[in-house]
Amino acid sequence: MADKVLGIDFGATGIKIAEVQTGKDSVAVVRQLFMPLEADLVHRGSIHPGNVGRIASELKMFLGAQKVLTRDVIMGIGAADEVFVNRTITNWHDAKDFHTAVGFEISANPDLLPGAREGVIMDAVVFGELQDSDGHRKLDTLLIGVNPSVIETQIQVLQKAGLRIAGSDLTAFGLLRAIALPQRPAGQLDLLVDIGAEVLTVVIHEGGRPYAVALQKDAGGREADAIIETAILDDDLDLIQGAKLMASADERVHAAILEYSFKVYTAIQEAILSYTDSHPELEPKVQGITLTGGGSLLRTLAATLKNSFRVPVEIGTLDAAVTGEAVRYNTDQKMSACYAAAVGLAMGATV
Repeated sequence: MADKVLGIDFGATGIKIAEVQTGKDSVAVVRQLFMPLEADLVHRGSIHPGNVGRIASELKMFLGAQKVLTRDVIMGIGAADEVFVNRTITNWHDAKDFHTAVGFEISANPDLLPGAREGVIMDAVVFGELQDSDGHRKLDTLLIGVNPSVIETQIQVLQKAGLRIAGSDLTAFGLLRAIALPQRPAGQLDLLVDIGAEVLTVVIHEGGRPYAVALQKDAGGREADAIIETAILDDDLDLIQGAKLMASADERVHAAILEYSFKVYTAIQEAILSYTDSHPELEPKVQGITLTGGGSLLRTLAATLKNSFRVPVEIGTLDAAVTGEAVRYNTDQKMSACYAAAVGLAMGATV
């Protein structure tokens, strides 16, 4: 693989692109770019086949105008309706045939990966081996399935734009690679919460190792827009964005932001409860929360979540190992929160 790689994160408002210089022991952000998209061309992380040609044409022109010569791409996958994740116990299988064998298990028992359809592209993270009450060997596993149509449409867009597919990964896993994460003793868990325009992703992890992933709909940044619009009786987008990010004396705005913050709190709580219900023996206690994505910059959100969960809440920044000139390459706090997924995806070239 070439030493320069593009990480591409498809979002509802546009495509985030990070050009990253990768080496054996180094990662440097060359530049970060954002290509806006018309509303609904990407919906909840999915591209409708009818939009492939248009998005590809716009991306090709955008990359040409920005004089981007790098062609190798690692793309992110974060479609809320097409990605299925479940922490579960599977039968033991030898590593060389694990994915094939578990694929057959899922076909025979759909409860292993709820919602997944036939032909799902599967990956897994294995945490360890255990025995059931009858002494049979089992594996504690995080199963990940993706509807192939999501991958196929994204590949079509990128190839039509003149790019080469070097790999793909869950957007959430890209975030885990790029963000500076708290260092804690073994067994202590943290949350990484990415708030996109339409999808809120919660990753329960131990020092960057994902224990559970939940993609939540109806708690993204556009929900905040809708709540504020209703509160102030005005649909002016600039006014709404200003209300989200700057101090305001308008009590209607305060109430609207608090209402949206409660939606985010509820979505995070549901993800935690889903995990603990499936593994009551683990009794995990969350030690801290890191926020990323454009929605993480909502005024007072971090403070509200801190008061609700009674744990430290921080807005994510790129890991110190990721270099780049802050002013020129937009690696300040705001841009870190928005571009971390694209940077982390590109970092997958060295992982």
